[in-house]
Amino acid sequence: MRIEVEKAPFLVERLAVRVLPCLMSFVGGKQVARIEGFERLGNTDSFRTVRLEELLVDAGALERVRFTEDGGILGDEEARRREEEKDEDSGDDWD
Repeated sequence: MRIEVEKAPFLVERLAVRVLPCLMSFVGGKQVARIEGFERLGNTDSFRTVRLEELLVDAGALERVRFTEDGGILGDEEARRREEEKDEDSGDDWD
């Protein structure tokens, strides 16, 4: 969801927005990320989108998606599970 600050002064006051741009991400009703201005994005408005993505993934606002060999999509949990299974079947068994 996106909102223009001019149309929601009550929300701007409640969330204490002081610098524009201000990006806040919520998961399950709780704020997980707050990016104010461009400092964390290289101090320029021509930042690389991948940098913003990294910040949001690190905060837990986005989940990185991995693709399988057959074109399917794996979320973080499924990818982690498959990595664990691969490690367990690594052939380094002593028996």
